[in-house]
Amino acid sequence: NKTNKKRELMIHYSMKMLSFGLLLCGVIYVYSFERKSLPMLPSIQTHDDIRQLFPSSAHDIKQRTEKAIDDARHAVNTLIRTPGEWRTYANTVQALDTLTTQLGITTSSIYALQYMSPDEAVRTQAQKALLQLQDFSIDVISNNISLYNAIKEYAQLKADAEGLNAEEKKYLNFGG
Repeated sequence: NKTNKKRELMIHYSMKMLSFGLLLCGVIYVYSFERKSLPMLPSIQTHDDIRQLFPSSAHDIKQRTEKAIDDARHAVNTLIRTPGEWRTYANTVQALDTLTTQLGITTSSIYALQYMSPDEAVRTQAQKALLQLQDFSIDVISNNISLYNAIKEYAQLKADAEGLNAEEKKYLNFGG
């Protein structure tokens, strides 16, 4: 019976590690893919670079969550305040893509710790942080009528005149 319990425990932790590995691969893939369009993100060259993507403590999770929310809020407000005649693909559509990608990287790294950290305080703080990030994303990004109107205004009034390439048009859902 002890052997079966050990085996079950080993399977449980193996599945956790596999899940973590797959999640880490996903974070690195998204991070690397987005790096092409987000040159402000640091490159991943070493194991330490990967390690730095993940918060190291409950306090670090709280700080990164607050910073991610503050940065995203600032980016949303800047995007909304940009006058219609000054809107471009870069300062409207790409700005939204950048802020959601950066928020997503923070969220993904915290998500991994919610399930994988052996430290209960880290798991608890990660769960709280994820709820904060989710609420923020819904309230300030997804359900933000002013943000929607800014993107819509650009799409209707400026996109055609700017001569978007096929990828940019597809992103705006213009005939992709």
